[in-house]
Amino acid sequence: MSFTHSIMFHHFHSEKHLPAQGSLSSDDFSEMLDWLGERYNLIGANEYLHKFNNSALEPQDICLSFDDALLCQYDIALPILKERRLDAFFFVCSSVLNKQDNLEILRYFRTNLFSSIDDFYEQFF
Repeated sequence: MSFTHSIMFHHFHSEKHLPAQGSLSSDDFSEMLDWLGERYNLIGANEYLHKFNNSALEPQDICLSFDDALLCQYDIALPILKERRLDAFFFVCSSVLNKQDNLEILRYFRTNLFSSIDDFYEQFF
């Protein structure tokens, strides 16, 4: 059995985007890409698809994916990817097509108005 591998990212922070639980700065992201590149064959989305479609993926091949098409990904991660000439998969959150998803609203609320995630959960759950 063979496996395919990708690293999925969500939130990033900067002066424009507030830090949140699990968010990465541009320096964090760059360091992570350096670390991954030293240990794996970090390939772009187009090459990944080509190799996948031709059953040519190697165990060390990995690609990057970004969930929910967040503005912080566009502002922070994309310029780093472009600088490294690396493309990636960006997935759009589709739940908004069927109903309103409050996950990002609650994350923003929790990040901006509470000192910790525990304080937030104490108040609401």
